[in-house]
Amino acid sequence: LMSQFMLVGLAYFIKPELLDLSDAELLPAESTLMIAAFAVISISMLSLSLVLRKTFLARSVAEQSVHLVQTAMIAGVALSESLVLFGLLLALVAGYKYFFLFGILGVIGVLIHRPTKKAVLEATYKQ
Repeated sequence: LMSQFMLVGLAYFIKPELLDLSDAELLPAESTLMIAAFAVISISMLSLSLVLRKTFLARSVAEQSVHLVQTAMIAGVALSESLVLFGLLLALVAGYKYFFLFGILGVIGVLIHRPTKKAVLEATYKQ
């Protein structure tokens, strides 16, 4: 989570004009296609992370492997982190002032993928 907040802070440090939301449009005409493309890719990445998490957790129970619980978490967090990177890219390249929405979505993704005690216990050896 800390890296995601640092990336948002980095964008504001590099381009302080991103802080002024008074005249900002949600979808500026000159970069609407790029923003929409990154939004679709971001939602796809978040969906993919949820599917991978579900798949790895099901395999961890079937194979009784705690390592697959860890793999599910790492894959999900990495894909969720990509959302923040897409937002940072939009901020720096297109000057998109609402890039932090990608960051919020990324933080939600990371929180969804946090490991749970239940998942670890289900993946441990049962007699």
